[in-house]
Amino acid sequence: MTHGRNPRPLGHPFDLPPRWRWLTIPVLAVGGGGVAATTILEEEALTFATCATLASILVLGAPMLWLVWRLFNDPTS
Repeated sequence: MTHGRNPRPLGHPFDLPPRWRWLTIPVLAVGGGGVAATTILEEEALTFATCATLASILVLGAPMLWLVWRLFNDPTS
């Protein structure tokens, strides 16, 4: 047990050891670049997924409204 200062103060619990600190910039560059490349390459798929979701709401909305109308419409009037 060391009797000196605590090498990891509470303000920085996830600091890398000194010999690994050089990895921070390459990891950020590769990680951010990978996300950007994936977004650019998969833009068509992302757009399709968004449009398909919105279209399914519209397509399923009409039968749901019909069902609600059939269930709750008063047949005697």
